Amino acid sequence: MIIGIDGNEANVEYKVGVSVYTTQLLSYFQKHATKDVQFIVYLRATPSNDLPKENEFFKYRVVKGSFLWSQVFLPINLWKNKLFGTKLNVFFSPAHYIPRFCPFKTVVTIHDLSYLYFPKEFLKKDLKL
Repeated sequence: MIIGIDGNEANVEYKVGVSVYTTQLLSYFQKHATKDVQFIVYLRATPSNDLPKENEFFKYRVVKGSFLWSQVFLPINLWKNKLFGTKLNVFFSPAHYIPRFCPFKTVVTIHDLSYLYFPKEFLKKDLKL
């Protein structure tokens, strides 16, 4: 099984909340990666030094892009991989958003539903599903 992960929340200088959660998950996955359960962590920039180190079954893949990275650049890369390379069994986002057009089964962590109860506290662009 090959699991793709959006690791961007962990690849930040100052970690709080979701960033800490994602970093801890990546550390766990790195320690438990095997031939049977492999991980590819997708990032928009080079992995920071405090992220878990790569090994044979835990790799980073940098996908360049900026604006709308998770909705444009990442899905294009995932589609190319599906057609010409790595075929993931599932794509996991630990940070409440996934590519809208992902060619693989997806799993996402929803950390809270405050936007349903306090929509005026969020930017309109963040409320679009």
